[in-house]
Amino acid sequence: MASRSRSLIGDPVRLRALAHPIRLDLLERLATDGPLTATEAGARIGQSSGSTSFHLRQLERYGFVEAVPGVSGRQKPWRLAVRGFSWFRDDGTLAADVEEEASELARTGAAVSTMVLQRAVDDAGAWLEAAADEEGPWVGAGEVTSRVRALRPEQLRDLASEVSAVLDRYDDVAEGDDPAARRVRIAFVSVPISEKRV
Repeated sequence: MASRSRSLIGDPVRLRALAHPIRLDLLERLATDGPLTATEAGARIGQSSGSTSFHLRQLERYGFVEAVPGVSGRQKPWRLAVRGFSWFRDDGTLAADVEEEASELARTGAAVSTMVLQRAVDDAGAWLEAAADEEGPWVGAGEVTSRVRALRPEQLRDLASEVSAVLDRYDDVAEGDDPAARRVRIAFVSVPISEKRV
């Protein structure tokens, strides 16, 4: 597999390409099951191969996925082209190079983040409802935890970097590699609490 890197997104149009549930489904499936053909990916996410092909081409257009070299035609497999993405630089500033695009980038980023967060909430809720019926080693394996701490901005960025480094260690673990493995939703949320809530 080609080396994948994190992608810094400074273009609101490119970021908006992620704001679609099918595209998020595809990125997640390629991360755990890829490479996959459009037909294989469509079967896994419950979409037609035509719809899946369209969304894969859109993700390719904006540099999120790529066709595996050496295979062409309808059976070409797709893989992730990036390991992750962010619209913030390491110093916490928005990655927009043009000042006029910064507010649009922030709004689009908020919309994408809200979609990602809702998926995590939905999966956590489904797990909690079904946890009583689990058997074997998965009993008690999932966890939902929340902590509140007083942190400075640089501490919050450091925390996010440390968590990201831990998650990176599991990037190349595919579901099919181990029959005892299941797809797992790992969500990390670290946001300042609104003063309106206090």
